Amino acid sequence: MSGIMQQHRSAHALTVLCLIMSCLQFYNEVSEYRRLFEPQVTPSRDVVLSKARHIVQRYVAAGAPKEVNLSSSERSTVEDVLKNKRYAKYPTMFDKPQAEVGDVCQHPIGCADHVLSCEAAVVDVHSVTG
Repeated sequence: MSGIMQQHRSAHALTVLCLIMSCLQFYNEVSEYRRLFEPQVTPSRDVVLSKARHIVQRYVAAGAPKEVNLSSSERSTVEDVLKNKRYAKYPTMFDKPQAEVGDVCQHPIGCADHVLSCEAAVVDVHSVTG
């Protein structure tokens, strides 16, 4: 494989790895949000709002620093819930987006010249960096 092709493949693998990391971080943050609604936990509305805003600003909003791949309908539903301050009554507001992100991570990620699964991307990055 030529040096340019190897660099392209390595760059793609790093991009895929970053996407996977964002998905995992999103998953963890949503799990933390959901725990705020457990019976033994009694956070203030401000804590719930702060956590919901953080998740939307970091992962859900278009152009977010760690934007996850969501359908436009799910993205706008979550943003609408937050904007209309229904989050306190809606502990499941991130359930569908979390399921979408999980589905994306279970399928191969395509590229013009090859397809990488999440697992292959991690192996690829280790072979290049390590």
